[in-house]
Amino acid sequence: MDVLERRADVRQANASIARTARESQFVEAVPFLCECGEHMCAGFARLAVDAFEVVASQSGWYLLGDRHGFRAAVLSADGVLVELPALPHLAP
Repeated sequence: MDVLERRADVRQANASIARTARESQFVEAVPFLCECGEHMCAGFARLAVDAFEVVASQSGWYLLGDRHGFRAAVLSADGVLVELPALPHLAP
């Protein structure tokens, strides 16, 4: 499985997590799977369902998580990395 296939599989899993979170009304600090595409990555990106949906709506945007040193970050197809701010009630 190549990186793009893995990212697509993880994105589908994250979409399912988002649906379940909405149905459960657990919509903040949801642990989404890291979408880096590395086969052995077991990282999580914790963010609100609304934020995940924005990322998922953009072609070529992927979540990076704690195994890469971020609470949550977005990597674009052209290599731009943007770290997402902590949720106010989770900030140190």
